[in-house]
Amino acid sequence: MSALLFILEPQQVVIASDSLCCTVDRRPLSFTSKIHPIPHLGTVMCGTGRSSLMTHWLCTIYENVIARGIEALVDMAESQLRVIDQHLKEAQPDAVDLTTTVYHFGYSRTEERFVGYAHRSVSGYRAERLADVFGAKPALRDMQAAVDALLTNGATTTLVDLMEEQKDTQTKVPASEWVGIGGEVHLCVVRAPPFTCRLSVCHEFADAADAWQAILDRLDEAS
Repeated sequence: MSALLFILEPQQVVIASDSLCCTVDRRPLSFTSKIHPIPHLGTVMCGTGRSSLMTHWLCTIYENVIARGIEALVDMAESQLRVIDQHLKEAQPDAVDLTTTVYHFGYSRTEERFVGYAHRSVSGYRAERLADVFGAKPALRDMQAAVDALLTNGATTTLVDLMEEQKDTQTKVPASEWVGIGGEVHLCVVRAPPFTCRLSVCHEFADAADAWQAILDRLDEAS
């Protein structure tokens, strides 16, 4: 569960995500960071779905992955993500039906451009090469209008507006399809060479304080 917007271009990647983490029953659990720069691999990792899987994968990258560049990381991601996924399903059986997609965006020294890959749980985390694209999860009402707005108004303002649209749309879908979106909008702009990454908080949702209070109330219930 997350909102994710990204623009993949040969010499730049722009990623936006919200910061709300929810329980399986869709209650606010915490605020978190969902965009993870990995400078020594020239890569940024992000995703939607099970946050614990992405956290475990990030720790695995730092502790066990011996690589230089995104290609080597992607080569080993499928098998490692499957192992982590199985472990979490055994440890968290109430979340077994959650789907997750992990994204890697990085600069390829071989191709001299940015490349992107999606690893979807529904496909066994097989690496899927992404074309140069503007992507959105959950889907937007009008992708062409969104692209036009990006060209006219620039990335920061438009991505915030689009994520507000995603959040508003979630109030109109069935509970079984609802995606938790809230907290802040985090924006990451990545360029190379050399690999440079600017990650910032660019927006706070109007109900962020209410979500934070719900997080604190849940902690009180558990104590």
